[in-house]
Amino acid sequence: MRLLDLTAEEMAFLAQPLAACVPLATATAAAGEVPDGAGDFAARLGQGLALALSARLRLPLQLVPCSHHAALPGVRPHWHVSPAFANLWLARRQGMDARGIHLAASGGQGGAHVPRALLHTLDAVLAERWLDAAAALPGGLAWRLPASHADKVLALDLPASAAQMQRWARETIAA
Repeated sequence: MRLLDLTAEEMAFLAQPLAACVPLATATAAAGEVPDGAGDFAARLGQGLALALSARLRLPLQLVPCSHHAALPGVRPHWHVSPAFANLWLARRQGMDARGIHLAASGGQGGAHVPRALLHTLDAVLAERWLDAAAALPGGLAWRLPASHADKVLALDLPASAAQMQRWARETIAA
């Protein structure tokens, strides 16, 4: 099997220094808001999400932590993806330029359709980061894309117990 040459866009992306593409995410929560060890987990998860999404979208992304009021904890993690972020995912995965993306009208469940492939990618990164080094669960985390004109946000509600999170992460990796 013969490999095709890289496109100019792919070569430009690969030529960028890693620090310029995806700086280390840092937790910006005030003291007392995040349990011990959860800040490190939030930073590692934010960095992992930025790296995975940058690669899948072929677009250098920077995720900045932002505030999120978590819902009541469930038995598994639950992602909240803004319609603008879902549209960015769909457009980039279909080969469109990110500048031509318009915010979709709100629909059921608080926004545009969230593609299953996006949720699968987010779940895989979360499970890998959790299994690498489990920590105290912060309850909820959120990130935004700072350079966007539309509000592109990823938010995450986490289970109340580390045991539930561990079980979910193992099931996700095994699937």
